Amino acid sequence: MNVKTKIFSAILLVTFIVALVYDAQIVQFVESQRNETLNRIMYLLTDLGLFFILSGLATYLIYKRRYTELLLMAAAALLSLETAYILKKLFQVPRPDNIAVEQLTHATGWAFPSIHAAIVLSLAPFMKRTLESKPIRGTILALLILIAVSRMYLGVHYLSDIIFGGFLGYILALTLIYLEQRYQIAERFIYHLQSKREVRRQSAHLTTGLLIILLVKLNVLNTVILGAILAVGGILSLISRYTKIPIIYQILRTFERPKQMKTFPGKGSFFLVMGSFLALILFPEPVALASIAIMAIGDSLTTLIGVYFGHIKSPTNNLKHLEGTALAIIAGTIAAFNFVSFEKAFIGTFVAMLFEALTIRHIDRVIDDNLLIPIVAGLTMTLIL
Repeated sequence: MNVKTKIFSAILLVTFIVALVYDAQIVQFVESQRNETLNRIMYLLTDLGLFFILSGLATYLIYKRRYTELLLMAAAALLSLETAYILKKLFQVPRPDNIAVEQLTHATGWAFPSIHAAIVLSLAPFMKRTLESKPIRGTILALLILIAVSRMYLGVHYLSDIIFGGFLGYILALTLIYLEQRYQIAERFIYHLQSKREVRRQSAHLTTGLLIILLVKLNVLNTVILGAILAVGGILSLISRYTKIPIIYQILRTFERPKQMKTFPGKGSFFLVMGSFLALILFPEPVALASIAIMAIGDSLTTLIGVYFGHIKSPTNNLKHLEGTALAIIAGTIAAFNFVSFEKAFIGTFVAMLFEALTIRHIDRVIDDNLLIPIVAGLTMTLIL
């Protein structure tokens, strides 16, 4: 950590302590300064600002083929989001409406720390690495800070929520940058993603599962649409056995195993969507989303970590490794904890990963693990009172 970072961190710490003491007065003062013009600006920043900045940066990095920076930024944003969410559940600090401050936008759950602030400040350390123009860097940094501040202006966060969330995202991003400089983890992953089909398959599996969760939470995706996707996917898979459909064939050739191309093209994706579809039909939404998260994250990590870092064979299956299963249980529990209690998340993940370890030898001949895992996880969590 250089001198500038240490000074910046010290200033943030002092400001955070002051904010804790005067939080209520600061929020009430900000409320007294509201006007229609500022209201419109802050609405725009809080609703669309982060989306446009993320989209713009992602497009720029893809155009420049700077995939390592793109992966690091995405990892920093996701890690900041997840860490901030877990801290919200642990601290359970009420939002400012408990001191009669009017909320100008809808926000549920707990206040501390601010997830918006954590995400936007996790992007800040990457600006110098990715953007050469100082004016553009300065403009984006100013917008990132304004997005964080907009949450306080709109009455859904205290200043201390903003400062701590921003500091959290900033430190997590610096940590990832340090690890990358030392171990080149993202660079190696990009290399394997480009050269190894199984890494592409599992990455697509993980991304698809998380995308389903996100779209369901945003009310863009429901069981009717998922059912339609399933039907269309089944038809395309059947046709793909006998003919090469433009675009679809190129996608399948990039991600699918050669053996499956002849028997069931797109099998993994088909059963992933079916597992998600059944989970949403059979279980309440929080349990269903937790089950999908366990399937997407747990199943992917079991394979990726086991194949490339595993040394200890699983006693239940010689094709599995304990390192992959252990990390899958940890990551799956953290992901499911976003939707259900920690007890349900852990037990649901543990039981589902136990079944996953048995699938290839015993069960997978009949039921695909992308179908089995969400059902087993959902049933387990439902049975826990």
